[in-house]
Amino acid sequence: MGFAGSGAFIWTVLMVAAVAAALIYGYMEYQVRMLRTTATKVNAGLLFTSRF
Repeated sequence: MGFAGSGAFIWTVLMVAAVAAALIYGYMEYQVRMLRTTATKVNAGLLFTSRF
């Protein structure tokens, strides 16, 4: 009837939602990491220090 091929649509929507969720989670983790650490330049490179 009208539901032929709806399985492919559902899988596409699920994959797009999974990718969007992964990107949002990654962005949130990045923000937390940037808020919790500071980077200081030293002669040998960078020194990352926790604020807690």
